[in-house]
Amino acid sequence: MAYIYRETVIAQDLPIFFNLNNHITPTTVNLEAIDFLADANGDKSVQAGMFVIKESATSTRGRLLPRTRLATASSTGAATATLGATWQTFKPNDVLFVTAPYTTITIGGTYLATEIVKVTIDGIVNNVVTGSTTNSIIATTVAAAISADALIGERVRAVTLGAVIYVFGKNAYDLYSVTTAARNAADNGGSASGTSTAAAAVLSFNTTAVGTVLTVVNGVLTLAANASVALPIGAPVGIRYAQLLGLYGHSIDFKNTPVRPVAPVIQATGVYESNLPYVDDSIKRQLSRLNIRIK
Repeated sequence: MAYIYRETVIAQDLPIFFNLNNHITPTTVNLEAIDFLADANGDKSVQAGMFVIKESATSTRGRLLPRTRLATASSTGAATATLGATWQTFKPNDVLFVTAPYTTITIGGTYLATEIVKVTIDGIVNNVVTGSTTNSIIATTVAAAISADALIGERVRAVTLGAVIYVFGKNAYDLYSVTTAARNAADNGGSASGTSTAAAAVLSFNTTAVGTVLTVVNGVLTLAANASVALPIGAPVGIRYAQLLGLYGHSIDFKNTPVRPVAPVIQATGVYESNLPYVDDSIKRQLSRLNIRIK
């Protein structure tokens, strides 16, 4: 097994593991082609560095983790959106959820360009000068400041949809507090007419499904009905699953192999984070012994 991994990373020139010293693969499961979508050429090929799950406690096979970030926004008035790089891991009848806890901050009213939006996350304050009188532009400025803050950015990431800021927790375990206020330029009183409103005081999971997958064709997702949740570009979506089995470092071509046994790795000296098709902080915490990091 170690030889196969080494052969793969050399052939692809995208190393997944720092090396395979002390790696552990405690279980073997079968992956099946029926759980993976074909691309525009009809090929079912998987790049190295995908995570493997058991979809339910009674599953008799493994599956590549269906999780990605939206490449286009979802709207409650539409049934289509575009999925990110790992779209082939999704299939019809998958029920999609937002996979990170979040809340929203809505920018409203009328701001002066010198006024401030105050955002406090987990007790850490960030005062952001609006720099504009257009609410959607102000929202973008505030979101960028949240994500770029050295302390806040370790906890959350923020993206926008119009004048609404979506604040996503970087993992599924820490439900940070979020408060906000519209302030005047001197920060000694409220804005004359601007507003900044958090939908909830703490990050939480949305238990409402985004929708059920009808089809996915070349990354374009069509739901069985209009999306139940409006989400911005970059929102993390995926299915719920029973168990995260580990990381598979080998590429797979299902064309002539409809069933493929794999041995997911749960411990390694280190994994190149930037070479993984998808990863998030929740996965990194669950599989901490992989030592996934940028290098």
